[in-house]
Amino acid sequence: MSRRKSVAPTPAVPAESAVVDASAPFEVAANSTQPMAQFDEQTLSDRHLLEDWTPLGQCLTQRVGRQYWLRHAGDLFADQTVPHWVHDNGAMSQRSAQVIAAWCADREQANQLPTEIVVCEVGMGTGLHLRYVLDALRDLCQTTGKDWYKRLAVLATDVSAQVARTAQERALFAEHADKVRLGFLDVQVPDTFVELDTGAQLDLRGRVHIFIAYYVLDLLPMDVFRRRHLDDGDRWEAVWVRTWLRDGALLAAFSDHTLEQLQELAAQAQPASVEPLAQAWSLLQEELRAWPVLLESHPDFSQLDRLADAQEASLGHGHPLLANGTVVLHSAGALRAAQLLIQTASADGIVLLRDVGLATPELAATARGLSHYGQVSAAAVNMVQLDQWLAGGPIQVVVPTHDGERGQCSRLLVRHDLPQTRAKFAELFDTEAVFSSHALLEQAAAQTDPAIALELIRQAIALEPTDWTLHLDAARIALDALRRPDVAHVIALRAVELNPAFSPDLWCALGDALYAQSQWDTARRAYVNALAIWPRHARSLWSLAYVEAERGRHGYAFELLGQALRYDRDGQWRGQILELVDVCLRVQAIARAAELTRLSEQSAL
Repeated sequence: MSRRKSVAPTPAVPAESAVVDASAPFEVAANSTQPMAQFDEQTLSDRHLLEDWTPLGQCLTQRVGRQYWLRHAGDLFADQTVPHWVHDNGAMSQRSAQVIAAWCADREQANQLPTEIVVCEVGMGTGLHLRYVLDALRDLCQTTGKDWYKRLAVLATDVSAQVARTAQERALFAEHADKVRLGFLDVQVPDTFVELDTGAQLDLRGRVHIFIAYYVLDLLPMDVFRRRHLDDGDRWEAVWVRTWLRDGALLAAFSDHTLEQLQELAAQAQPASVEPLAQAWSLLQEELRAWPVLLESHPDFSQLDRLADAQEASLGHGHPLLANGTVVLHSAGALRAAQLLIQTASADGIVLLRDVGLATPELAATARGLSHYGQVSAAAVNMVQLDQWLAGGPIQVVVPTHDGERGQCSRLLVRHDLPQTRAKFAELFDTEAVFSSHALLEQAAAQTDPAIALELIRQAIALEPTDWTLHLDAARIALDALRRPDVAHVIALRAVELNPAFSPDLWCALGDALYAQSQWDTARRAYVNALAIWPRHARSLWSLAYVEAERGRHGYAFELLGQALRYDRDGQWRGQILELVDVCLRVQAIARAAELTRLSEQSAL
């Protein structure tokens, strides 16, 4: 993505909210020794060093993941490696739309409602969340007679070209075409929008009224530090990473590059150079160690030191988590992005954030929250740090009453008095409110009385009528637990109406309900629709093979089962796939034996 050659300086902010450097270097203490892992001779012979000790936020796997995301994010959404349904489910969009409406009401009441209301979603992913937001806001305005929807100018953005083009090819925003512009925006440079079709750049400083950034911050760089109180003073340590290629003999099965080529690519300075290492992702192995660093040279040192003080005060003297020092998870990339978003927004603008987060001192005091989604690395955002970092300055952070349960955290950033917006956000993004409908489904699944279970399902759907993930879970309960395929059919049909093009699981659920009602041809079409969304969906391949085998098309069933085995990466469906292979083989053997008998009897005549 092209960038302007000159960018206006970042607006000044108080020391307590100083913009952090997500890639700030720090030095190893002069008297420290880089720890060497102890491996036996056989292990060493099977390992090949790709990158020596590097700070966690800058290590090889982090860099590979960022480059892989730029080119293949759409694939990660399509095969559900990235669990996008946590905010693409429709229910979260309803909440976002109501907060936007509350902001419009606040500005209208102050006689300051803009003629054009600019909304920008950063990291739109599949685009479903934003599409549902626009649907909900349009419907709300039709009901209330407000003209807020008509005033919208919407920027649907992602850093991945594949994601933006997929939304365009699928005409995702066709019903809102006069409102939506597709393009690129990097959350770390949120003042520049680049239009997909024309390449035209738009300076967003002071123009965006509502930024939405859901499940974006956890993909940004972070570091893990630890402060220890010693007799001669405090000592800081940092987590560093060394990256190996294990089982080098298997490399040819994963990559077109030689070991020497991969080592050369890993050492290059250009970010894009490391992307080919994603092919060998299964062979990459990380070694993590902590050792002393001269953190005083880090630009965020004073804030990190204060955060460690606050962490110790919150946990209390003698807390087990402080036994070996005070861990500080420094969500540097997330902090910088959050600050830049609210600084880029208009003076009365807001930023809606939602992400995987560590919301309590106990969670933030351990080096947890690191995970991988396929080849992409992610780290839960230290929300304790984010809240403290922004406190006391012009940026105000609104936190829901209940937050952080199930690892999901929400924040509203404002710089203006917006009472209705604040109240609506605190109400709707409360974790108990967000998960209340799914809690009803959990009760339904555990219920032994079918009538009570069906009533709980009805109540859950009534709470979140646009949540297609809720419909999916409800359909599965109705079919598998209650043995009510007719009910499952109705619920699954509504689910695919809500989301016809982005979830093969929905079509599988509909196919299962139809099959259970002996509607085999219609069930087959449902499985075909699932594969049209994602041709490598193992569950859909197995389901379609099952139907084809029952129709006597064993050759085609074998072909589908072979693909299902290939794409069932985690072995989730392996048992069912192999069982169906065995059935098909036995049926074919019986058919072949019968044919040979018939031919033998004919020759005897």
